[in-house]
Amino acid sequence: MIRIGGDGSRRAAFFDFDDSGPGYLAYDLSVFLWGNLLATHREEPDEKSRARWLAFIDGYRSIAPIPEADYRAVATFVPVRMMWLLGEYAGNAGAGAVGVQNLPNVWFRDIATLMEKWQGLTTPE
Repeated sequence: MIRIGGDGSRRAAFFDFDDSGPGYLAYDLSVFLWGNLLATHREEPDEKSRARWLAFIDGYRSIAPIPEADYRAVATFVPVRMMWLLGEYAGNAGAGAVGVQNLPNVWFRDIATLMEKWQGLTTPE
């Protein structure tokens, strides 16, 4: 959401990448990092993902500051985001939206291994 000030200035006041609801800034930022890590099945960003992350953060910071505590907490929310997605999948598995046939045990094992590795992740600088 962009908030327009009385003087015509524009400022990013709030955003949420998944459900457009209130929440932690660190979580919202983590969704971008998580998406890059999940797409590459990496425990930490490779060179391309790191460059995308830094460009994303620079773009965000060009509109609004990110408090240091929120920035450091981004990595903590990466496995939390994966747990959220697993909950979504589990909740929809029987409803036909995902279907249990699309959630094989090997996929869950791979994700569990990846989430373990993400526990040691630090927010890229």
